[in-house]
Amino acid sequence: MTMKPDTQALLKGQIEVWTRRWLWVPADAITFKPALCGTVFGDGRALFALTTLQSRPRFYVIRGDSKWCTDRELSAPDDAPDFGDFVDEIIKALLAEFGDARSYEDEECAETIAEQYADIDRRWAAWPAVDDEGGCSWGRKRWPAGFPTEPHPWTWRADLLVEGWRP
Repeated sequence: MTMKPDTQALLKGQIEVWTRRWLWVPADAITFKPALCGTVFGDGRALFALTTLQSRPRFYVIRGDSKWCTDRELSAPDDAPDFGDFVDEIIKALLAEFGDARSYEDEECAETIAEQYADIDRRWAAWPAVDDEGGCSWGRKRWPAGFPTEPHPWTWRADLLVEGWRP
C-alpha cells in the first residue's frame, strides 16, 4: 500500500530545491537550498520567508497562520497578530530542527568566549543550521505551483492555501 504524501512533504519537495540568490550584487550570488521549517504555526495557510542577518541571502520558509500580518500591511485589521511577535518561537523551532550554527573548537573555548571573542578559532555548522546572531528579517511568500490557493485579503504580494485542502 502506498501512502499519499501530506501537504508538508509536498511543500518540502518544492521549496528545498537549488536556488541562486545574492545579497547586494549578482556577482556575489550563491547557490543553496531554502529550508522548510517542519513546525506548522497556526493554520499553516500562509507562507513566510525568514532570513537571519548572518545567513543572508539564504532563507527559511515558514508555514504560518493566515491571520498573521507583517508590519507593511496597512490593510490588515488592527488586532491581527504580527509575524514579529512569533519570531522567538520560530527561531526556537528552527534551532531544534536544524541545530545551532555557532560551535566552538572545544568546551574550554566556549567557556572563555566573553574574554577572548576576537581570538576564538570558530567553526561554523553548514546551512541550514541556524545563526541568529544579529537578528532576522521576514516577508510573505507565495505558494508554489500546484497548491490550490486563494488571494490574500490584505496584500497582493501573497496568497493563502485553500482552507481544508489535503493532497
